[in-house]
Amino acid sequence: MRGDDRSAQSPDSVTRRQAPAGIGSEDLTARARIRQAAIRRFAAEGIDKARLKDIAADAGVTTPLITHHFGTKDGLRAACDEYLAEQIKEQKELGLSRPGQDALQAIREHFIGSALMSYLVQTLSTGSEHVDELVDTLVEDALEYMHIGVDSGILRDTPKLPQYITVLTMWQLGAMVMHRHVKRHLDIDLLDDATDSAFEWAQLAGEILTDPVILVSATDLMGDNAAHNPGVQPADHTPDATGTSGTAPRKDHT
Repeated sequence: MRGDDRSAQSPDSVTRRQAPAGIGSEDLTARARIRQAAIRRFAAEGIDKARLKDIAADAGVTTPLITHHFGTKDGLRAACDEYLAEQIKEQKELGLSRPGQDALQAIREHFIGSALMSYLVQTLSTGSEHVDELVDTLVEDALEYMHIGVDSGILRDTPKLPQYITVLTMWQLGAMVMHRHVKRHLDIDLLDDATDSAFEWAQLAGEILTDPVILVSATDLMGDNAAHNPGVQPADHTPDATGTSGTAPRKDHT
């Protein structure tokens, strides 16, 4: 039902593109239309500059109806963040279930060309309680479905896997925020819908994870500092069960 999604767009909105399956395919209630319009406005103008009256006009409702459903602009933004987290979780799960595809690639394939990608960058770039909750939710979700990756053979189970997953989640989200600099240095546009761009980024990320370029252990790298950090263990660069060279922590035989 993307027709409704297009009709709600304002002329000066960045979202003249069609919405992905995640936006506009649900029930067309006033609450859903408001949230969709807010995501587009926040993505186009920034969260601080977007005005409720413009969001109301885009959604075809009155400003008082927005306050009725969401209370304040902050409450509306919180609803947008919650919706975004749900969509990301769904796509990450799909990504981990498909061999050879990382989570960020799955997110980009689903959201590319839509306001959700730009909104993700906008909301991650701002500091607020709602952003903290969004990031916390994404990390918690990642820790929950990392078992999918282990069961499918994409992830190797290790005692520090939860920590690794947390680092990777921050890496993926950080890449979105830094998309302009990724474009400058690598000529890869993470917000573009070019297939070659998506493939090149996924390939680079995959190579770093599956064939590490650092050939010494964390202890060797950190030197004396490692002795004061009991959480750091030497790395084992022998092939794992899948035949891929890994960096699993060595077992402590003391």
